[in-house]
Amino acid sequence: MLAGCSGTGGNPFLKSKKAPDPPAPQDQPMAPPPVPYALTAQASGAFIQFSITNTSQSPIEIAPSMFALIPQGRRQVVPYGGETATIDSPRVVQPGQTVTGRAFFREFRDPAGSRLVFKPDAYGTFATIGGSTFPLVGAAGIPRG
Repeated sequence: MLAGCSGTGGNPFLKSKKAPDPPAPQDQPMAPPPVPYALTAQASGAFIQFSITNTSQSPIEIAPSMFALIPQGRRQVVPYGGETATIDSPRVVQPGQTVTGRAFFREFRDPAGSRLVFKPDAYGTFATIGGSTFPLVGAAGIPRG
């Protein structure tokens, strides 16, 4: 026997036949919280008309840097940039409200079928951009013409 080892403890290098304990509830991955906003988007020519609905109890700030485009058929994400895109929207959406805005990504003249990304927090969401079904309106809901 080796010095410092007891003969009654068994071999520490052999696997135990006892099943491992199930993980404690705090060890199991948690589902992400529900997204507190909804996004829809439609193309009107090269422009994207979008709506953001706030389903939370807190105001949600909106900034152009929170948007990106995923072109149809690609995995590339085109983030907002002053030279690449123009975003026209209100700065905040209050709880229970829906606001509209416009986006224009200069490289993409036909954004229908692409995905518009809105990411104001760690989760974000996206909407597949539908074809044109309604007239283009401004961020305040005033028809442009």
